[in-house]
Amino acid sequence: MSKVLIVEDNELIRKQVIKIIREIDDDIEVLFEEYSAKALEIAELTDIDIFILDIGLKDYSGIELGHQLRNLNKYIITPIIFITSMVNEELEAFREIHSYAFITKPFKEEKVKQVLTPIIENCIKNEKESCLIIKQKENTYIIPTNEIVYIESQIKRIYIYTLSEKHEIKSYTLNKLMKELKDDFIRIHRSYIVNKNYITKIDRTNWVLHLKNIVLVYK
Repeated sequence: MSKVLIVEDNELIRKQVIKIIREIDDDIEVLFEEYSAKALEIAELTDIDIFILDIGLKDYSGIELGHQLRNLNKYIITPIIFITSMVNEELEAFREIHSYAFITKPFKEEKVKQVLTPIIENCIKNEKESCLIIKQKENTYIIPTNEIVYIESQIKRIYIYTLSEKHEIKSYTLNKLMKELKDDFIRIHRSYIVNKNYITKIDRTNWVLHLKNIVLVYK
């Protein structure tokens, strides 16, 4: 089930936004919080699909919270929508945090629906299309997990083999990747993680694993 986290300390506005979300999709799970610090804790402990952040909050600003969320690998591309009445802060958030949209106070229900509907619908559509997100100094890799065939560790490098390409990753470990990947992946050797969906044959006598168009010797 998709989850939306609303961080808004004005109860009336919060209830209005929740009501609109329910009208768009009554099955979506709505969480809410009044404080940025507590919202960050929630975001770290669970997987949120959409954030709706007021810029002016009780402890620190929604913009700062947006920066903190973007620094978490799993939220690099997660939709963030700001509630604001200040144009200058809108521009700063848009440039630095890559927010998807703004809800400007005071707002009309129909306008908020126009902003939220395509984001929520797209979120639900892609709910099962998970990605592995890896930040490097020079690049951020966003790799659909269903396209990963296997992952190999070699001399302080991680190589991720997908159906169409190969990615070389520095400063990462297989242990860390296993924590970020879901149940489709198993570690068959200290140097290999494989996607179970691509296994076609297991030769335990010769320590050979057959994947789609690939043969791995993992002895």
